[in-house]
Amino acid sequence: MPQPIQPAVRRRRRHWVAGTFWMVIAVAGVFAAFQGSPASILVTVVTLPYALYLYRGGRFVLWIW
Repeated sequence: MPQPIQPAVRRRRRHWVAGTFWMVIAVAGVFAAFQGSPASILVTVVTLPYALYLYRGGRFVLWIW
């Protein structure tokens, strides 16, 4: 009996290096907030979800040096 043809499923590559980079930036934002820079909470609010998005296989990777 022939097997049904299954479409090729392409898994997204996890970007763990970029995710780690943005996670470090997020943690630095938390430490800066406790040191007296409350505006750095905005950095954490933006970078933490983006780092999680990259860990889960996000499509777009942004590098800032």
